[in-house]
Amino acid sequence: MNRTRILIPAALLFFLLPLCAGCAGKPAAAPAEQPVPVVNSEPLDSTEAKKIALKDAGLTEDSVTDLSVTSEKEDDGVYVWEVTFRGGNYKYEYEIVLNSGRILKSEKELQPSSAAAVPSEPESSPAVRSAEEAEAIAFEHAGVNRADVTDLECELEKENGTQKYEISFDCGGMEYDYDIDAVTGTVLSCETEKD
Repeated sequence: MNRTRILIPAALLFFLLPLCAGCAGKPAAAPAEQPVPVVNSEPLDSTEAKKIALKDAGLTEDSVTDLSVTSEKEDDGVYVWEVTFRGGNYKYEYEIVLNSGRILKSEKELQPSSAAAVPSEPESSPAVRSAEEAEAIAFEHAGVNRADVTDLECELEKENGTQKYEISFDCGGMEYDYDIDAVTGTVLSCETEKD
């Protein structure tokens, strides 16, 4: 009987010792670290910022005028390149994060031609598109689906004799603001900004 009492503890020790040997002297596992966003080691120069904006607008440097690139510090401490230019009948404004090249904000605004500087009142008002048609134009231009849109606002306004829809909505972490000509359906201006 004495022999049995000695063998059972010895057998337990034999099986448990290898399991504990791996634990000795090791610290508890550290919690998983959150991934750190990759940032370029070198900030973008003005030439790279200009290329990013022109590519996004679908234009080339020789097809634009009034091209300007300046650096600026945002209210949240982020440094950005502000890129502005004119292409066709539009004025473009971009804010591009200096360290990552990410487009923080883009704006495209239809500029009136010199021939249309003084609007004239037509004898009869042309037919106005519905708000739903104007919204559909904005959604198509932004490349979003109506089902994914939140916080939609649409108002019919009259400015300088022109009726337009002011449309704003959120989708995919971005805020969109559009002005759509209520008669022709032309995108007068659009602005996107990170939500």
